[in-house]
Amino acid sequence: MSGKMLGRRGRVPFSAFVEDQVRILISVGMVFIAAVVLMAGEPAANTAIGFVRSSGDFNVDGSQVRNNASLFNGAVVETRASASHTTLRDGTKLDLGTASRARVYSDHALLEQGTTQVRGATHFQVMTSHLQVFSKEPFQVSLTQPGHVAVVALEGFAEVKNAQGILVARVMPGSPLEFQEAGASAPTQVSGCLHKKDNHYVIYVSATGTEVEIIGTDLEQYVGKQVDVTGSVDTSVTPVAGATQVIQVANLKAGSGAGCKPVAAAGLSSGAKAAIIGGIAVVGILAGLAAAGTFTSGPPTPPVSTP
Repeated sequence: MSGKMLGRRGRVPFSAFVEDQVRILISVGMVFIAAVVLMAGEPAANTAIGFVRSSGDFNVDGSQVRNNASLFNGAVVETRASASHTTLRDGTKLDLGTASRARVYSDHALLEQGTTQVRGATHFQVMTSHLQVFSKEPFQVSLTQPGHVAVVALEGFAEVKNAQGILVARVMPGSPLEFQEAGASAPTQVSGCLHKKDNHYVIYVSATGTEVEIIGTDLEQYVGKQVDVTGSVDTSVTPVAGATQVIQVANLKAGSGAGCKPVAAAGLSSGAKAAIIGGIAVVGILAGLAAAGTFTSGPPTPPVSTP
């Protein structure tokens, strides 16, 4: 009887009804999954990454702000006569000096003008058009003139890398360094004491606080001597432990002095060229680079609560 009823005109067979319901459930499920993916992929657009405050006027994404504001991923903060003080959700403190501008993200800031100072960072970097700077200790980055970046390690040391991630220098406290873009095609140039480590030839570049491994011919005769090396960074070779990169030697000459030991140097005079690594020239150590007063703009206003 039931089979006859299902077969009558105007009634839908039971199997077709089930198929329709399954299609509806699948469609609803796909819509739900798509909504979840979209919400998971765009948290930064809707959630504040921290807040920024200042004792004076400043701009956020081109709009004038006074006292404080919530900060969202990729926001541009620009100061005037007063410094700004940003606190990110992970506890990183990012200060912008007077007349400075930076685009701020949850894990890095792109400095476009002036000076910034970072404290309490665990993974936060300051970037410029051609450098990446990181330290877990307080550090400062300044754009001193077009193409020139100055880095100060206030405590500990700060690592400076080029845009490709090649380590250019370790900046030590009390020895700030200035860097200049030398161009991607510029040959690598380093000077320092050549010594052997695990049968590898290594130069300690005292000005940058780094060791680089060199590969070439007839290197044994220069061990224990100051050398000047020109070559190119070979990223296909893994350097010996402690060295930051491998340099294929194009030209090597012995420097002045009868011998040397791989120890830190006293420093460079302002404007002295220490090295060119990965298209970045280390052009000297600058005296008094901390720029006292840049970040002192009066007592900050208490922050607003962040959602």
